[in-house]
Amino acid sequence: NSLIGGIHLGWDYQFATNWIMGINTSFDFNEFSSSSRLAREPNNNEPFNIIYRTTAKSQYTFAAVPRIGYVHKDSMFYVGVG
Repeated sequence: NSLIGGIHLGWDYQFATNWIMGINTSFDFNEFSSSSRLAREPNNNEPFNIIYRTTAKSQYTFAAVPRIGYVHKDSMFYVGVG
């Protein structure tokens, strides 16, 4: 079983005719786990069924990046920090 997802949001504000400032945020998560059952013949008093299970921890990441940019006609040039 596994789960992967994320949310990405951004906001921009234009001021002084051609200048823009804003922030981009990102929240991502993932979780992976698996299990399987192995069966074998009894040998030296070992149990008949052996269960093998592996689980990975959930991981979460968050980032917020401020940015400033300049608008020229239909193009935007910007720099982000973070």
